[in-house]
Amino acid sequence: MTRTLRFAAALSSVGTLALLTGCGLQGTATSPSQLVAAVQGKAMGGHQPISGAAITLYKAGTTGYGSAPTVLGTATTDSGGNFSITRNSTTCTDPDQLYMVAQGGDPGLGSVVPTNILVEALGTCSSITSSTTVVIDEISTIAAAEALSGFATVDGSSVNIGTSSTNALGLQNAMQNALALVPMQGTAANTTTAGGNGHVPNTLINSLGNSLSACVNSAGMSTAGCTSVAIAYPNSITPANTWQIALEWALYPMLNVTNVFNNATANTNFYTPTLSAAPHDVSVAIQYSVGYETNGTTPAYEPNDVKVDASGNVWVGGMPYAALAELSPAGALLSPNGGWGTTALQGTAGAGLAIDNASPANVWLADTAGQIWKYTPSTSTTVGVAVPATITTATATAVAVSDAAYAVSIDPSNNVWFSTYASTAGTSYIGRIPVGTTTADTTYAGTSTFPTATTNYGAKYLAVDPRTSNIVAGGTGVSSYFNFASPYTGAVTVSSGTSNYRSGGTTFDSSAARIWNVIAGLSGQSGGYGGVCYGAADTSGCTTKFYFPIPTAATGGTTAQVNLYGSTIAMDGVNHGLVPAASTAGYSSLFVVDASSTAMKYLATTGSLASRGSGDGLMPVDASGTSVLATATTATSMPSVAIDQAGATWLINASSTATYPVVQVFGIAAPTNAPLAVGNFGVRP
Repeated sequence: MTRTLRFAAALSSVGTLALLTGCGLQGTATSPSQLVAAVQGKAMGGHQPISGAAITLYKAGTTGYGSAPTVLGTATTDSGGNFSITRNSTTCTDPDQLYMVAQGGDPGLGSVVPTNILVEALGTCSSITSSTTVVIDEISTIAAAEALSGFATVDGSSVNIGTSSTNALGLQNAMQNALALVPMQGTAANTTTAGGNGHVPNTLINSLGNSLSACVNSAGMSTAGCTSVAIAYPNSITPANTWQIALEWALYPMLNVTNVFNNATANTNFYTPTLSAAPHDVSVAIQYSVGYETNGTTPAYEPNDVKVDASGNVWVGGMPYAALAELSPAGALLSPNGGWGTTALQGTAGAGLAIDNASPANVWLADTAGQIWKYTPSTSTTVGVAVPATITTATATAVAVSDAAYAVSIDPSNNVWFSTYASTAGTSYIGRIPVGTTTADTTYAGTSTFPTATTNYGAKYLAVDPRTSNIVAGGTGVSSYFNFASPYTGAVTVSSGTSNYRSGGTTFDSSAARIWNVIAGLSGQSGGYGGVCYGAADTSGCTTKFYFPIPTAATGGTTAQVNLYGSTIAMDGVNHGLVPAASTAGYSSLFVVDASSTAMKYLATTGSLASRGSGDGLMPVDASGTSVLATATTATSMPSVAIDQAGATWLINASSTATYPVVQVFGIAAPTNAPLAVGNFGVRP
């Protein structure tokens, strides 16, 4: 039965409430008209209670991103910052998402500050129980901004958080992400409550909270505590209140970092512990462990790929003796020791992952030892599909081919395509497993083998264009960007092989004519830097190239060569491409490209993406202030990226020394569709 909530009248005097105890909001499965106890809590500016603040309980909008919410109840804080929400006649029903806003009030100055707006994410309607207590403060606001940036409007005085009618799941997961960072009781977490395997950068969150509190506990946006952090941002918005400041930090973590950090003075150091020095940027990320190998004692490490399924679960592939692990949208480990699948699957030399759009859905894993594995989560069924050692081409000639499968991708009809890679000329090819079967084709009407290259053959990266069904394949050879054109009629025909620098992963934007490809950036070639290129999704390949700079130290410094060998690119829901990168200096970054304007989204200085030094990548830190990507000392340490329906970015750290090989970054991406299919690239669900 649907669980429905209704809110009871507040006590006659909020001053009679115990500070943070008593009845909370309670779900009922008996009657929609049953009245339950009021929500109560406290509004704080640092450790200062905010009196006279207007408290509003909202049900998030459901008619679009940033759509207007529904008011469920209101209250006003007393002299101690305490409140109890007065009910109204409106109800909420799962999967409705709730949040709370504190606006205005006196933070202890003797006057009301109307530009103070603090936010608390609450989550699903029925999850608020009688034991729930709420503290709305700066760090709850930071957490809400980081996790909900893709669902919130940035401008205006109202806090509008909403989603489309087709992405209720994304908003639900985003709310849980906010609570993973800062639970409702108002203390930044050390580890995530869902599974306990996530490590939260609480010192960074506390530092940002202290910086925001310098503004909250001032006389308003024109005072010193606000002016240094309420700067104009590239979206042409200058924050007009404290909620907008937090949102801009989430959306543009590269900008104004020194001022943001310095704004937290000793007088506003309410939240501890804090970072001891300013980080390279203020992007917020959680690190996750992903269980153990089959022996139950060795932590799983060195993954190769990451993908998100239609439920928001995160699949991690390619780890030794744990080839297929699964995390919940909140990062909790769902798979057993050794990962999912049979013993044979657990011990594979896994590489690329793909998730199809079948019902029930299947997870596909390429195995460099000669298999494509099909795992069906709904039935826990494992099937190994052998990669043929010989194929017959258009000339009816039998060709010996490599069975070292590296990449796998799904076309709009749910055919499974894979690529092989070898060090011997002419042996690698593109193969197909027809939809509904578990046998790879052995006969092709065209020529599906790769042209001869100078060094290295085949493709380690593969993507099917959902609009044209062309296959874009990239490898590590100098001439290694290829386009296999549709229609196949049961075969693959080589349409062209366009020479570029060594290439990596490929994605597509919402334009009908563009593909985006990673350039590895070999030393000795023009520029020697890694980056991206884009071009028409036909025989022209990538015609326009951009190169990335990178810091030589975790805190910045001069730029070093970026080597993107082994890297992929993911497109979020508003045409922003995210590219993980490793540098010759041993530090890794996450670059963000605006595909709509073909420029970097985050610029440390004025300039375009094509200009080296115009801006470097994001380098989120852990609680000690160390970059969570800094363990990547080789280019293959950061090979994969995915974006989920909540707008969280998932990276893998494939370094053999990485204790927490999966990283979830907040704020920077817009919600996207998963798994990707026709019409899904570059648009929100």
